[in-house]
Amino acid sequence: MSKLSSIEEVGIKARGRAELIKHLEGVSLTMKQAISGKCYDCLGYYADGAEDCKTPDCSLHPYMPYNPNRKKKVSNMSDERKKELSERLKVMRGKNKGE
Repeated sequence: MSKLSSIEEVGIKARGRAELIKHLEGVSLTMKQAISGKCYDCLGYYADGAEDCKTPDCSLHPYMPYNPNRKKKVSNMSDERKKELSERLKVMRGKNKGE
């Protein structure tokens, strides 16, 4: 049985399913998509349910989609810089609308 048919047969619809299928079809993935796909694969397509694998020894565990303490992207941009970019975006949107 091929991996794709296994996913169709036993894999539940959960984070990582579409990404793993795309990977197997040869589509290039982002790092986040690749991690989700690998976790889906590693946990047997979440056949027992989509939940945290509780494997802290895994280097991907901090990014695992169902890890309640997963690392999230943190912006180190200052509030001043955020405000500056926001204002610039407003100007650009105005130009695109023909203002």
